[in-house]
Amino acid sequence: MYNPDPDPNPRFIRFGGIRWLLAAVIVSAAIGCNRPAASGSYNYSPAVAAIPGESVAQLHAHRQEVPGTFVLDVRTAEEFDGPLGHIEGARLIPVQELAQRLAELQDVQDRQIHVVCRSGGRSSRATKMLLEAGFDAINVEGGMRAWRQAYPISE
Repeated sequence: MYNPDPDPNPRFIRFGGIRWLLAAVIVSAAIGCNRPAASGSYNYSPAVAAIPGESVAQLHAHRQEVPGTFVLDVRTAEEFDGPLGHIEGARLIPVQELAQRLAELQDVQDRQIHVVCRSGGRSSRATKMLLEAGFDAINVEGGMRAWRQAYPISE
């Protein structure tokens, strides 16, 4: 049988090919890690690098110290009225509608907005949108799940 490859060690060639494949995978993974994750139709902006957050205990203490603390709940209406309830006095604007309903928050533009959802994911996205729109917003980490474990709720 004729072997057109003059190298007598085909194992080295195979190992070399695996090295190239591994290098390509590592490079493409490194490039992919530097891209922001897409979340729905929301556009990524590097202007807001870190999203400020607070615990439910910090929010509770703030509500005790500052009467009229503004809480924005970004869950659905069903969740707002559902088993987890909602924080007394919270205003409901679902995260899916927030971009179109920012004008409804003009009355609190000079105040800090404490943003809550079920567990902190949607409120994190909403907080970022509010910050980029010029509001002073902070994400309530742990959301209503953490709040319900620690404090009374409105049902």
